[in-house]
Amino acid sequence: MNGGGVVTRPAPELEVGGFYFAGDDQLRVTSWNSLASVAVVVTGRFVHADDARIEPFSELHTPATNRTAASSTYTRARGWLTDLSVLVTGATPQRGQTFVRVDVVRGQGANAIPLSTLLQGYVTATQRLAYPGSPIVDSLTGPGTLRSITGTDPAAGLEISETVPTGARWRFASLRAALVTDATVANRNASLNFDDGTNIYAAAAVNFNQAASLTFVHHFVAVGQSFAQTSTQVMVSTPANLVLAAGHRFRTVTSAIVAGDNWGAPQYAVEEWLEAI
Repeated sequence: MNGGGVVTRPAPELEVGGFYFAGDDQLRVTSWNSLASVAVVVTGRFVHADDARIEPFSELHTPATNRTAASSTYTRARGWLTDLSVLVTGATPQRGQTFVRVDVVRGQGANAIPLSTLLQGYVTATQRLAYPGSPIVDSLTGPGTLRSITGTDPAAGLEISETVPTGARWRFASLRAALVTDATVANRNASLNFDDGTNIYAAAAVNFNQAASLTFVHHFVAVGQSFAQTSTQVMVSTPANLVLAAGHRFRTVTSAIVAGDNWGAPQYAVEEWLEAI
């Protein structure tokens, strides 16, 4: 109180809307990605507590390309993060190929303590994530990316075998492959088996004989029934909505197969998500 009877108080500390950083808090960007040449750009604005200075910033994060987690940490001063957005540059991933999480952490390296998640979800070159505003969703929610894949061409006498890669989850859609039989007299019958790496949990069997010296093109797809379109085109019905975890397989099993029989490289379609764990 001064001589005139007026009460004086210190000026209040600056107050700004947004997420407050105490000086030892940091931004941590973690990504899961399956596409080459992807770079994640993190932009935003930060208000410094000491002088109310508004600092626009831009950080560049490089994801791995094998669906494993990659993290970068960015130090922030004391103040408020008012807004933040994430976008991809350097490539054009589809939804389902680049998943990003931005956390506020305290501490360094493996000892850092996550305090809050600001945003989390799939991001592309045209669809960004933003704080505040974007919902926090897991990597298996919503549609994945649609992929058409040329599989491994097995050697003569061997079967087709395709495995869901580490860090991925697939919904099987269809597979097309040709089987060429040699002159050995025998009827071949193929099936497409789905297993967890050991145990079969679903299968689609061909109901038509393929004799010697023929080429049959097999189409495995959820069509409701199996039938031969022509003498060389076979449609095989598979179970609908088959979702396969990492390490699961689909592979042909051909009865009476001989060393001279030859499956060609399969072409198959799947819907893929990232297992962001």
